[in-house]
Amino acid sequence: LLSVSVHHPSKRGLVACMGGEVVLVDLTSITTPKIVEQWKAHTKMAQAVSWNPQGTRFVTVSKDASASLFAAKDGSFELVRNLPFLNEVTCMAWISETEWVVAVRED
Repeated sequence: LLSVSVHHPSKRGLVACMGGEVVLVDLTSITTPKIVEQWKAHTKMAQAVSWNPQGTRFVTVSKDASASLFAAKDGSFELVRNLPFLNEVTCMAWISETEWVVAVRED
């Protein structure tokens, strides 16, 4: 477990994992959270994950020098785009409902 992002209105959480996996969790019952979906988003650890403000998209970033954008479709989420970078992507932040920025190491 490297990063957690909770979308409070929908009571859903995202978890970024060491193996590059990202897990969507239903937090309706905090005592018994349920895994809803899981993706192998990266080849190295997923360092951060974050919902957009409306909870309709999320981005993951990784040591594998990429960022992945997922979007809601037909009651599920699917990978929309994987963006490669020259170096490790360390973090990200949403700046609007559809725009986000990343930080990429330069060493």
